[in-house]
Amino acid sequence: MAPFYAITLVVVVLLCFPIYRFWACARRLSPEHYRELIRRAPLMRTLDAIAFLMAAFTAYYAAMGLWGFTLPPLDDEPLPAWMNILLSAVTSVGCFGVIWTNAPNRFTDPTWGGMRESVVRTLAALRIIEAAEVAHALNIINTREAHK
Repeated sequence: MAPFYAITLVVVVLLCFPIYRFWACARRLSPEHYRELIRRAPLMRTLDAIAFLMAAFTAYYAAMGLWGFTLPPLDDEPLPAWMNILLSAVTSVGCFGVIWTNAPNRFTDPTWGGMRESVVRTLAALRIIEAAEVAHALNIINTREAHK
């Protein structure tokens, strides 16, 4: 089962590495832009943290299956092999699902420069969305006042 665990670990590492690079590039922006990104998309960072947690659980179940490693707060003794395989696969697929729904267009260019561009593009898109929402709200207010 070592090849299966290796495949699941490679998948989650390859999926989580761009998330790390995205947030590293976001932190390199000015603090105002970083706070604006967090303010405009609060769930983005939360879902990325959930993806990292699912990747950590994938690694935990792989370590438990390969070497019998356990953490006392989670498990007193190693789980059966079939359960390790199932939990490793489920957490790996869950990690992929969270990343797919949270960031389908954030990671189009995997280079460091591409990640910087992705951060700026994400921030610009969030600004455009907010401007469109404000314009729509103003249109509704104007039409209601015109009918009075």
